[in-house]
Amino acid sequence: MKLQQLTPHVWGGSVWLPVPVMIWFVKEEEGITLVDGGVLPMWEGVRKALQETFAGLPLRRVLLTHGHQDHIGILPPLIEAYPEVPILVHSEEIPFLTGSRSYRSLREGVWARYAPPVPEEKLTALRPEASYAGLQPYWTPGHSPGHTVFYHEADDILLAGDLFTRYFGRLQRPIAGFTADMDLSLRSGSILEKLKPKYTASAHLGVTRDAHLQYARLLPPLLAGR
Repeated sequence: MKLQQLTPHVWGGSVWLPVPVMIWFVKEEEGITLVDGGVLPMWEGVRKALQETFAGLPLRRVLLTHGHQDHIGILPPLIEAYPEVPILVHSEEIPFLTGSRSYRSLREGVWARYAPPVPEEKLTALRPEASYAGLQPYWTPGHSPGHTVFYHEADDILLAGDLFTRYFGRLQRPIAGFTADMDLSLRSGSILEKLKPKYTASAHLGVTRDAHLQYARLLPPLLAGR
């Protein structure tokens, strides 16, 4: 896993397997907040970063943008290594993480690969009014029912999960095959116009500067004239 400091408080950890995947480490005086759980082969890199790069700082919490397989891959070994660390996710995602619902049920043809269920007692519902290590959650449904992004105001960076992708150096739509409701997801993308973050970090892959200036290009005509 490649680890790169993106802003004063935020590091991105990324792999290519073969799809690029990024997760984030947010450093505060109280410790480290991990945003998303990536894919299982990232675990060794995550463990090393927590023990070496961020030595002396405890892992305080894990925040999930949603529960797709490529965002929760390291949770089994992480739960074993850090059993007391809370895992927070939007309440709408919890049934999918525990296995009581399948993402495949949301839209005919949506891709959904198997992921080991997460014990419900390990999951805590995000509080939308709360701030977690300087990160403010914003509910952005569409890609999945409880998809959530996290904005670090001090660093002016939006950790956007799968709300967008970034390819060829430009902001792009989320991957259609994994997106339950593309129109709703694109409407949720208007959070860019509200926050106008300097940096927008997408899980697939990379950081877009001033992404709000590219947002309108992604919209179909009916949404563009909303």
